[in-house]
Amino acid sequence: MDMKSIINQLAMAHSPSGHETGIRDIINSHLGTLADDVSGDRMGNTVWHFRGQGKDLPVLSFLAHADEVGFVVERVLDSGFLQVIGLGGWNPDAVSSQLMKVRSGEKWIDGVTTVPAPHLIRNAKGGMEDRPVYIDIGAKTADEVLDAGIVPGSVVVPRESFVELMNGRCVAKAFDDRAGIAMMIGLGLKMKQENIIPRAHVQLAMTVQEEVGTRGARTFYHTFAPDYAVILEGPPADDTPDIMNSLRQGVLGKGPQVRTYDATMIPSEILVRGLRNSASELDIPVQLSVRKTGATDGRDIHVSGPGVPSVVFSVPVRGAHSPHSVIDMKDLDAAVDVLADFVKNFEVGSDY
Repeated sequence: MDMKSIINQLAMAHSPSGHETGIRDIINSHLGTLADDVSGDRMGNTVWHFRGQGKDLPVLSFLAHADEVGFVVERVLDSGFLQVIGLGGWNPDAVSSQLMKVRSGEKWIDGVTTVPAPHLIRNAKGGMEDRPVYIDIGAKTADEVLDAGIVPGSVVVPRESFVELMNGRCVAKAFDDRAGIAMMIGLGLKMKQENIIPRAHVQLAMTVQEEVGTRGARTFYHTFAPDYAVILEGPPADDTPDIMNSLRQGVLGKGPQVRTYDATMIPSEILVRGLRNSASELDIPVQLSVRKTGATDGRDIHVSGPGVPSVVFSVPVRGAHSPHSVIDMKDLDAAVDVLADFVKNFEVGSDY
């Protein structure tokens, strides 16, 4: 199983919030013939079902969101520039002078975010709301933009690229959450390759619109009703020199990460322990993370229905929510191994 080719394929696809079908098709190309069946809901959430053997088995869901941060065209200026607003959260420092793709029907048109020359700037501080973002597609007039099929509401994503760095590290857009999607695909492939027969009905689930408020997760339970949930994520690494007072709980190359707390979800101690036990059995280091900010699909899943014990399991991402983020392939490979062992040994007993 070549995880690098899988994450490459995923990172090159365009899938802003509300437009996730491209990622769904890639997942289906890997898992569609392996799963017992595939189903979805009206929001676009999609599940590949792997049935366990036995009666009255619990439903164990692994969820990863398919959408990436992007932009939406707010208006077309008479000069041919596109004024855009964020689709998901952006660090404004990551936005200027970046190659972009603007959707026009089934096509994607090249563009670049504008940046004033330093000669013209007195003070460039401020957040996104203080620094309007404009995209230049080369058009000279608004009519040229409209003739190209770009209108208010058209979506924008960073231009695709995939670059290999030293020490097995890779650069691309959207590792939040293509890393989670890759983990999910890898888990499904490994379950079949190793003939893992789970003591649960396993759902490998692609959710939608996470970056704009975990909207897909809000509807997920109504159709799929999991008993337990593992949220697969690509959260921000905290191991770069510019991060003040870093706890260094998300360091590239130090292994996958188990979140033990965040402001929106207190994870299941049993699921945390299960993942840590699997990692220990495989002699794989894991990093424990406490987060004061940020949210995942777990925010909504864990309080759905009668309650769904949940945990977040992840691969740290440097530069998350930017056009160029970095992961360590060793972390991704290790995460898949941990998940496969976790599924193999999952059993509802007194601990659950």
